[in-house]
Formats: sequence, structure tokens, C-alpha cells
Amino acid sequence: MLYLVEGSAAGGDPAEGSLPSSRARALTLLAGLLVLCTGVVWLVLPRSPSDGSAEVGFAGDLLVHDAPLREVLAALDVAAVDDQTRELLLDIDEVVAGHDQRASGLLSRWGQAPSADRVPMGWMGHVLEGNTPGAIPGDLLVRSGALGSGDVEMVMAALVGHLRGGVLMARGILAISDNADLEAFAADLAEDRNQLRDRVEGWFVDQGYLPPTWLPEMTTDPGNLDHGDPVTSVGAVGRNAVRWLPVAVGLALIVGAALTWRGTRRPGLIWAASVAAGVAGIGHLAVAGAHGDDAVVSGVFLVFAGVGQVAVAAALVARPSAWLLNVAATVAGALTVVYVTFRTLPPPGSVGPADVDLAGAIIVALQLVVVAVWALRPLGGDLVGWGADMLAYIGSRGASAGVVVLSVGLAGVVGFAIGEADSRPPSKVDVGFAQDMIAHHAQAVQMAQLVDGRLENATVETIAREVVLFQQYEAGIFDTRLREWGAGRTASTTMDWMGIPMPLAEMPGIASEAQLTILRNAQGERLDQVFLTLLGAHHVGGVQMAAFAAQNADDGAMADLAALIARNQRLEINEFRFIMDSAGLTESAGSLSAAKLAELTELAVSE
Repeated sequence: MLYLVEGSAAGGDPAEGSLPSSRARALTLLAGLLVLCTGVVWLVLPRSPSDGSAEVGFAGDLLVHDAPLREVLAALDVAAVDDQTRELLLDIDEVVAGHDQRASGLLSRWGQAPSADRVPMGWMGHVLEGNTPGAIPGDLLVRSGALGSGDVEMVMAALVGHLRGGVLMARGILAISDNADLEAFAADLAEDRNQLRDRVEGWFVDQGYLPPTWLPEMTTDPGNLDHGDPVTSVGAVGRNAVRWLPVAVGLALIVGAALTWRGTRRPGLIWAASVAAGVAGIGHLAVAGAHGDDAVVSGVFLVFAGVGQVAVAAALVARPSAWLLNVAATVAGALTVVYVTFRTLPPPGSVGPADVDLAGAIIVALQLVVVAVWALRPLGGDLVGWGADMLAYIGSRGASAGVVVLSVGLAGVVGFAIGEADSRPPSKVDVGFAQDMIAHHAQAVQMAQLVDGRLENATVETIAREVVLFQQYEAGIFDTRLREWGAGRTASTTMDWMGIPMPLAEMPGIASEAQLTILRNAQGERLDQVFLTLLGAHHVGGVQMAAFAAQNADDGAMADLAALIARNQRLEINEFRFIMDSAGLTESAGSLSAAKLAELTELAVSE
């Protein structure tokens, strides 16, 4: 039978002469401190974004986004348009070219290049992958070689979506990246393109047209908001592990210098537990940064967990003992329970349970190795001699473990039932959706009040009055829930609960001042047309927000209300389309077609 420490199964003291020399221990300690400090410095040094990062994805997608626009502007005969239009188009071309030059410069500085294999918008949550938001329509590109002055209105309509899409991308990277150069660029891009969009919308107003509506095609996937694994690949874990390796080695040397005893015997099972615990600790350190970007507390927890595991592994190698093996197994078991719990129930304030990820599964498997060594330790290392004793031991311990698991499971079920009955604290989605829908509904009410008593069609007049009644009622429900949660009625920024913080003016479906100006000035059937067009676009933005909340809110009543709003507003959009078709009203210039509106709302509620 092999014991953990020579002379005593519990780890008795060896002879005094077995201690290493003070000089050897001091040198080991000094080496550990140097390696640890070097590793910490290496960790905090600024790094250029790597291939596959959100920063590189944004810069590459921006170049993809802008290339068709510059192609169209180059093909358009600007000499045939009036001076005001020509100046605006030339300014747009100049600003976009400047932005592209900055994006290319950043990529060059990072040693990266746009990848043809990258799926556009894969770096940004809640916007459908495949096309950049507001991309220039394909039919316009096909005609770009034959564009004349008569096509200016069509180009201007495409510009509104293109500029708004660029701003949305900038808001997305600002919420994700901590790269100072890119943050400054994205902030400038959002400001510049918002100013250009205002000028383009002003051009439509001057022409007597309704500035075109534009909406991003959003998905209900919560992305990193669900506290899922933000590590995109095992390769990323490996690269991060290499960055943390000097820290782990330095820490191990320091612990070893403090605890090393000569003459100890290390059975194979103890070596397995030490290696498993150490690698699991490095794994936790490797994923800490990405999880910290998602939630700071998660990153801090994983750093402490990783450092603790590496320290215990080093101690177990330096001075194997039953007590240290118990510590290693306790730490490994506790971290495994945390992992399983957060993949069964949502962490406090999160959108939903975390995803089961490959990196986490590997780390848990290593931790289970430590627990298994602890469970088998009393049997010793004589595999041949286990036989009936092993089965009896495992049976008795398994029976005890079964009672414990059954008791804990029963307590968990009771606790979960009580918690559900009392409702969990509201999540970021619950509060953010309620706050943003109050603001969103407020503009719908404003538009309905602007047209009250002025509409040509009696059915449209009824719709306007129903908007005032029902959306004020829903806003009251949101207001009540926010007061119950002790939350404010408004937030400093909107859409943060969907991971894309932005000003209210950029919220999907919110009509711009230029569009409201047309609404105020329109008369007769033209007023009906403008009102239904703007309200339909407004509803599509609301449907996509509500569809997200319906699937991701923690509060059951809030999720149900969101689903009801998504369903009702989708039906109303179809009603608007029917009324416009029946009255012979056409879509305003550049606005989303009724078919496109229906397609987007269908997408939002069917995912």
C-alpha cells in the first residue's frame, strides 16, 4: 500500500536533515518572485487586437460596409444635380473616405487585414449576421454604372440606412471594446455620420418628402448577456493560458519554496491530482479576462479561483498530505458545483442560465479528477489489491453520498419553488425593457396626438386614438413595475439591456425630428400616409425589442407583457398595410416596404 507521505499516512514529519538548504529555498523563492512579477507585467502590457476579435471585426466590416457606397457615389453624375445636393454628396464621400482610412490604419497598426472568411457582423450581438446593417441595396449596385441625376432620390434613401447602420456598428463596438484608439474612432464616426444623416433627412424635407425610415434587422439571441461563455474558441483559451503561465509558474515556485520537504513519496494518483488541479487553475485564469468583459465579478471570481487552484496544486506537489488533498478536492468540488448551478439556474440579475461551453467542460473534467483522487486515496495506490475492498468502500461511500445528494436536491427544489413564488430580482433586461418602452411608447403617443382630429380616414383616426389609450396604459404598467423594483423611470442611455447602448434618438423605430416635421405639416391623405408609415416603422422597432424581452426577461409577468406587445403590434402593422392598400396609399419615398416590415416582424417573433 502506498502512502501519501513517507513514515505516516497522515503526513508525519520526516527527519530534520531532509529539509533543503536555506540557500536553495531562498533562490527558489527569488526565482518565483521574479517570474511572477514578469508574468504580471506581461499581463498588463497593452496588446493589439487579434484576428477574430471584435475590434478587427468592426474595422473590417466597416470597410465592407462603405465600399459599395463609394462605388455608387463615384458612378453618380454629381455634375447634373443642384449645388446643395452636390455639396452634400461630396461631403459624404469625403467623410466616409476619411473613416475608411482610419479603419485601414488601425488594421495595419494591429498587423491585421480584413478576412474574406469572416461572417459580417459576427462580432456584434443582436444584429443579424450576414450583411452589415443598412448595406447599400444590391439593385442599386447593379445600376451603379448607369446612375444619373434622376436617381439622386434613390441614392439619398439608401444613404439614410447606410449612415444609420454605420452608427449602430459604432455603438456596438463602443459597448464591447476597451481599445482607446478604436473607442475614439468609433465615437467620432457616430458623431460624424449622425450629422450627415441629419443633413440627408433635411434634404428630403426640403424636397417635400418624408425622410425614409430605416430599421436594423435584430435577433432575439441574448449573446453574452446570458452570461454564456464569451470565449469564442479553444484556441483563444490556449493563447490566454500562455499569457497566464508565467504567473502560475512563479506562484508555484513561491509555494514550493515555502513548503518543499525532501524524502516524500508521491504516488501516481497524487501526481494526477496535482497536475489536474494546476491545469484547471490555469484554465480558469485563461478564461477570466473574457468573462470579466462580460461581468466584472465573474472575471474577479475566476482569477481568485485560478490562483487558488495553482497554489494548492503546487503545495500538493511540494508536500503531499491528506490535508492538502482534502483542500484541493474541496476547492475543485465547490467550483464544479458553481459551474453546474449557473448552467441550471440564471445567475442573479442575468438574462438566463449560462451556456455549457467546451473550455468549461474541460476544466470541470480536470476538477473531477481531483475529486476522484480524493475519493480513492484511502484505498492506496495498489490497483491489483483493490478488489472486493474497493467495491465495498465505494458502495458505502456512494450510499452516504446518495443521501447527501438527495437531501441537497430536495432542499434545492423547495428553495427554487419558494424563490419562483416570490419572483427573482429583476434582471437587466426586465428593468431596461420597461424603461425603454416607456420612452418608446411616449413618442407613439406624441405622434398620435399630433394628428388627432386632422386625419382624412376615419379608421386611421380610430387607430391614432387607440395608440394614445393603449400605449399610455402599457406605460403605466411599466412605471408601476419599475417603482416596485425601486428602479428609475428612465435610463441615461437606451438599449443597454440589449448590449448596444445608444441615445434615445437612435433607438429602433424612433422617428427623427425631420420625419416629425413632415408629420406636422402634412394634410389630407398625405397625412394618413405619413402617419401610418411612421407608426408602422415605430411598431417594428417595438416588436423587435419586445420579442427580445419576451424570450429573455427573468420576470414572468414582464416576459408575458412583452410577448403580448410583440404579437399585438405585429397584427397592427399588418392592419396598417391593409388600410394603405385599400386606400391606394403608397409607401413614402425611401421608406421600408410593407413586405419588408412584415418580414422583419416575422423574423423577430419566430426565432
